[in-house]
Amino acid sequence: SFKVNIFLFLFIVCLCCHQIISCCILQTLSTYIREVKYNRLDNDQLREAVLYAEQELSSVENGGSTITTTFTLIKALLSRQHNCPEFKELMNHVAKACITCERDAVRTQARQTFYQYLMDYPLGKALNGHIQFFLTQLEYEVQSGRESALEMITLLIKTLPPEVLRNHSSAIFISLSAQMVNDSVASCRKSAAEAIKIMLGRLTKNIISTLYDITLTWLQGTKIIHRQLGALLISLFVTVEGEDFNSRLKTTLPILSKYLRRTAVPDGPGRFVRILKPIESDQNLDHFLFQCLQTCVNIVSTCPNVFTKPSLNEHIMHIAMSCQELLRDDHEWVRLGALQFLKKYLSSVDVKVIAMLASKKDDKEEKRYLYSNARQSVKMLCLDLVDQIIPGHEILEEILKDTMENLLLLSEILKLVQSKKVKNDKNELSLGWLLKSLNKLVFIEVSKYPQQFTVRKSVFTFYGALASRLLRSKLISVIKIVLKPLIRELSTTDDASIDIRRVAKSASNIIKKKCGPEIFNENCSLIQRNLNARRALRKKAALLQVVTDPELAAKRKITKQAKKKGTKKEKNGENQAKRK
Repeated sequence: SFKVNIFLFLFIVCLCCHQIISCCILQTLSTYIREVKYNRLDNDQLREAVLYAEQELSSVENGGSTITTTFTLIKALLSRQHNCPEFKELMNHVAKACITCERDAVRTQARQTFYQYLMDYPLGKALNGHIQFFLTQLEYEVQSGRESALEMITLLIKTLPPEVLRNHSSAIFISLSAQMVNDSVASCRKSAAEAIKIMLGRLTKNIISTLYDITLTWLQGTKIIHRQLGALLISLFVTVEGEDFNSRLKTTLPILSKYLRRTAVPDGPGRFVRILKPIESDQNLDHFLFQCLQTCVNIVSTCPNVFTKPSLNEHIMHIAMSCQELLRDDHEWVRLGALQFLKKYLSSVDVKVIAMLASKKDDKEEKRYLYSNARQSVKMLCLDLVDQIIPGHEILEEILKDTMENLLLLSEILKLVQSKKVKNDKNELSLGWLLKSLNKLVFIEVSKYPQQFTVRKSVFTFYGALASRLLRSKLISVIKIVLKPLIRELSTTDDASIDIRRVAKSASNIIKKKCGPEIFNENCSLIQRNLNARRALRKKAALLQVVTDPELAAKRKITKQAKKKGTKKEKNGENQAKRK
């Protein structure tokens, strides 16, 4: 018969080791098994077909080219629901090939084939063993193997019947969670997180609550790595559940607020001090703090009503105060997370109420951040934010952006604060006071670090944004403070500062449009005259110094010439680099 002949041909060809003819015979056998429905293979023929498939699978793992043909034969056997002990061994081999084979094409075909086996065959309790096998492979030493295991698990999560997924949810959740912190490859960690989110989206509320209890146990663990995992997982729950996460806030926020402090500061949050650098820095603690902050930001972004619930005021206050304290942290990503949370909080406050409280000497005690002791609280936060901008230092762009956005939100409060003008008042709190503080940073950069423009760019951009928000009358009241650094920058002719002059020009145009040409030009002329007068005085003092203190004058001249030479060298180097 044809069936007997094809096996005879296959046996002869395999003895001859003729690859092309062998491939043709295997394709014919695959078609016969798949398409001829009326005739089943007997046990001996089935074992023989499985043996050839096993042999070809080993061949393609070692570099053979019959990948498609081999897996077509295995899929044909699967389609007819053929089963025998040897076939189970073959499928175990296919499962291992998903992980261990170095060839991507083989891993992909093996994964698709084994997935078909899991879906089509009535495996019963054996399914548990297969799922556990792939969960174990998440710790495989080679990245490609772990990625393949992740793809298989994600595929199963998407397609397993709900009751089957429910039974395996805890094991899958724990294994994927461990990979999120233990895997050294970022893409694998990200894929594990995505798989967990997909699984949470398919589970019932009761099962999700059970998994959340596991997460809280990790969050309250003794090891920082477990706490970090707990904080990371909570963020995933927030993303999946959305506003339904509101029911978990009472149990979650107290735990997170407890962990958001590196050290206690007796004088209060931040205390507008320079960023400190501790002798020892625990990297795990840095990561944990950042993750807690990101989780808090995710919570308030997803559940914005958290700021309006009286029962949560105390916890939100603790978190916000901790964020202000963390503005002095040496780890820039921790500071960034703190800034992001404060930005969310400032976006939610009632600026009129805080401004009214800050305008009074004695305000009522209220357990809300910035509302309690409003005047001092707002001033401390302003100074802590201003202190994030350090002239002459490299500052993360995101930190600068969020700092300025926070100051812009605080300016909404400051413009409404009513305070009497008293000279040398240490408790002064007004919009003009904040702008003067920013101007000081600009003048420090101009005098000490003239070749750097980070502070000026940020402050000038801030002035433009502020001018567009302020009422005309309020802008006119602070126009001299705002224009002073802008006019000074626009009066320079240095080629290196062309870009910053554009930023200054943009900000001044916004101010001019808001105030009107007459008031703008009048103030510009006044400021320019003052600048020219000061320059003339400095020039006169320098000429007098040649007579009164020639030695110091000579030193200054040498320093100035050296600086010019250095600038010229930098320019030449940049020009040569552009030509190349």
